[in-house]
Amino acid sequence: MKEKQIDYEVIVIGGGSLGLATSYQLGSRGKSVLVLERFKFLNEKGSSAGVSRQFRIPYPDSYMVKMAVDAQDAWEDLEKKGGQKLLDKVGTLWFGDPTVQSTEGNINAAKAAMDAQKVEYRNLNKAEIEAEFHFKNLPDDYVGIFQEDGASINLELTLQTLYELNKSFQNVTLKEDAQVTKIEQKDGNHLVTVGRETYSAKKIVVVPGPYVNDVVGLLGFQVPVTYWQMTSCYFKKQRPDIQYRTWFAFQQPDGPSGNEFYGFPCVKWDNPEYIRVAPDFVMKPLSNPNEADFTPNQQELDYTSQWVKNHMTGLDSTPELTSTCLIALSNVPGKELLLDFAPCYLPNHKDIVICATGWAAKFIPLIGEILANMAIDGDPKYDISQFQIDDFHVNGSKSETEYDRNIRLNNGMQEGLKTEVAIVGAGMSGLYSAYRLVENNKMSADKVQIFDLSNRICGRIESVKLPEMNVQGELGGMRYLNSQKIITTLIECVFRKNLTPVPFPMGDSKYLYSYLRKQRMKQDVWEEMQAKGEKWVTNYKLDENTIGFNADQLFNKVFYDVLMADPWFRAYNEKQGGKVSYDGKYTYTFELTSEDWDTVKINLTYCFEGSPYNGRKVYELGFWNLIKDQVSQEGYNFLADAGGYYSNTINWNAAEAFPYMIGDFSANTTYKTIATGFDCIGYELAKQYLQHEGSNIWTENKLLTFSKKKHEHSDTHKYKLTFLNLQSNKKWHVYANKIILAMPRRSLELLDQYNFFFNINKHKELNHNIRSVIMEPAYKILMGFEKPWWEKLGIDSGHSITDLPMRQCYYFGTDPENQHSMLLGSYGDMSTETFWKALSDDPKLFLPRLMNKMAMTPEEYEFVQSVQASDLMVKEVVKELRELHGQGVEIPEPYVTWFRDWTDDPFGAGYHAWKAGYKVNEVMPYMRKPLPKEDIHICGEAYSDLQGWIEGAFCEAEKMLEEHFGLSYPDWLEEGYYLGW
Repeated sequence: MKEKQIDYEVIVIGGGSLGLATSYQLGSRGKSVLVLERFKFLNEKGSSAGVSRQFRIPYPDSYMVKMAVDAQDAWEDLEKKGGQKLLDKVGTLWFGDPTVQSTEGNINAAKAAMDAQKVEYRNLNKAEIEAEFHFKNLPDDYVGIFQEDGASINLELTLQTLYELNKSFQNVTLKEDAQVTKIEQKDGNHLVTVGRETYSAKKIVVVPGPYVNDVVGLLGFQVPVTYWQMTSCYFKKQRPDIQYRTWFAFQQPDGPSGNEFYGFPCVKWDNPEYIRVAPDFVMKPLSNPNEADFTPNQQELDYTSQWVKNHMTGLDSTPELTSTCLIALSNVPGKELLLDFAPCYLPNHKDIVICATGWAAKFIPLIGEILANMAIDGDPKYDISQFQIDDFHVNGSKSETEYDRNIRLNNGMQEGLKTEVAIVGAGMSGLYSAYRLVENNKMSADKVQIFDLSNRICGRIESVKLPEMNVQGELGGMRYLNSQKIITTLIECVFRKNLTPVPFPMGDSKYLYSYLRKQRMKQDVWEEMQAKGEKWVTNYKLDENTIGFNADQLFNKVFYDVLMADPWFRAYNEKQGGKVSYDGKYTYTFELTSEDWDTVKINLTYCFEGSPYNGRKVYELGFWNLIKDQVSQEGYNFLADAGGYYSNTINWNAAEAFPYMIGDFSANTTYKTIATGFDCIGYELAKQYLQHEGSNIWTENKLLTFSKKKHEHSDTHKYKLTFLNLQSNKKWHVYANKIILAMPRRSLELLDQYNFFFNINKHKELNHNIRSVIMEPAYKILMGFEKPWWEKLGIDSGHSITDLPMRQCYYFGTDPENQHSMLLGSYGDMSTETFWKALSDDPKLFLPRLMNKMAMTPEEYEFVQSVQASDLMVKEVVKELRELHGQGVEIPEPYVTWFRDWTDDPFGAGYHAWKAGYKVNEVMPYMRKPLPKEDIHICGEAYSDLQGWIEGAFCEAEKMLEEHFGLSYPDWLEEGYYLGW
């Protein structure tokens, strides 16, 4: 039988509260909508089951508090449109043990989040809770908060209202008993099959509640969820006058019970002679929603009944009117909701909108607006960054198998080789340039040739595995940010079949150490004291107005004070809608875009009367100068030490430091990496280039010089490049019309400085701009241990910080097969250079202790020996590790190491920073083509505004290719992504 095809603008899959709220918004805007509900509308089989839900403002995260506050207007609008009162406002009481971290959060964290959003609430002690709110026999240390905007949601009436509003629209079709069995794309439309019928639409919105994976599985992936069949019951009032508020009790676990309960007020529309109380735990989560039997768990009822008997007054403790509710909860830490477009590797992924997991009833009308905006405009018009479905949280899209780094490298030579573009440098900018030039056959690969001095590729990105350990370690760059769209899209979309993004965990600050001026503390001690209204005092003699700030907060205070002191910026901030703000305590918010920051960097003036720098542009100032002027030299010392990197606080361009520090080193920054090693992004670029006929990466070939004097091929090729082949120690020549020097500052300085291009007498501006960046030394020592000794301290990942020369140690991971574990034992930089140089140059290397040494070839063992740190260095690092972690922590010597000094030629530095006084907005485009009459280009991380990041190298290469090679903007890159100056 031929399938029937019906066309709509949007198909909404799921007819529960969120689905109906979405279709109502779409219908009210004139869109033709089809809503498909797998059961009957207004059913009791999903997360919309039951009569009541809680509306509350308290949340442990500021963004969730804001969302709850914002939802109030959406509820009022829905009540007006439906002509029904849907919320019974009674207030919200949270009480219990303030140390408990639960599914609802934490009391102290909620207070801090409400403070940040300027939400008023009352603090309560145990006696006040019992006297005012009818609870009894509470432990003496219990505390509480009461927030007056809490309410009980008439969920049944909300669903009925949304259902009737949808039925009133002629452009909305409601179809029940309509389980979706197939979703596919054709000609840019989505074809959704139900039984024998297929419906088509440009956009689909997936909101099927706990059945989310049944639907998204049809698209080829799964989201990480746990399923709960939650129990609920009612208790008859023994006193007609008694009334409770919406409440939640935070308690320590008691046996197999979660021991956390919540409750509702008595309302006329929900069994008015009863009070509803429910456990906020399940005895046995479900692995599949189809396992639900919709029968209340008797053990959960018994626990609830006992709690009511022990702690609530005026109620009969016999549970009655029992029911269940099926819900899907996110398995992703920190994500209560999953609200996003489909993963980017799906075709037309922004035409598929997904909302799943969590207790979302309190946001029903607001989420309906957000989902409708996403379906109509591709823009939620609301900040959903905290709810996005990161690609490494989607199952079924990738494999985490070993990555094959075996690629075709050519360490030979070919005298007289002719090419159109000679790329010197097989680091990230060079590999990206070659990939883009030959992508989609824009240019034949024989006209694009790559050359490199080393016998490996990827430059300062180097992933390694220590012997006898299947754990990835990083000797160079090691992570990226979601906001960095080129690298994110390449890893998570373009190369998704071969690369697996995973979180780069930063650990839990309550276990990680800071050891500064012989004072050992946990990294969360500042926040712990702040939550109590107290200040943590360090061994630094800070000014009174800076005591109690941790390093991230104090950096932000400096940035905020400098920004807001400038009248120009205050006017700019107001015009932009107040993107920079301060809560009056410790939280500073900076929501400036990259374009905003570029405007700020060239306009910001230092406006402090009495300062020697008053009236100067901030880009003219050194960052050290500015910090000292703001918080004293002692404050600067604290920031340099506690921040973990001396390179961040050297006297580099202060204007460039502002967005760099806020974007990359703020407390809430989250990172990703690649499961099989971060250098796989470079290898994948190389593979994509090398698959083209005529491609070559000429390794172990050193560029000596290049010239444009008349030569034997001057009629067809402009430049003659002279290379030294290191294998044969012979010179050879390459002819090209364009040269890309994909190289950092030191590599450029090692080239022939007397040729026509670098000649300082003719091109002083070029030489001046080459030296516009500071070369920042960096040292890394990876160490392998037989066991992860740090796990006894509660540490599973992240880094500890110290002012000892080691500066930081990262706890990388453990091989589950043998428990061998990797630690980045030292991450020294800048002023620690001479300390480590004296030790690294010692001729006696550490002797590795390998169990399987006999299984190695002599060449393999020789290589392992060659990468060891010196014995003196290892002993010093172990000594500093022991001092950092304190007495009583047993830290053995490692069994193997791997040392890398990035100051060695040709790199000269681990990363770079702009010098003060340079107009970066002028230098960056200049470096991409320094001499107007020459087709010679410089690109890379060093001369980017994302120094220290692969994204910086990619952005500079992309701008160079578009400006000077005629390439169009990549079709795989998000439209409108700002590439910088």
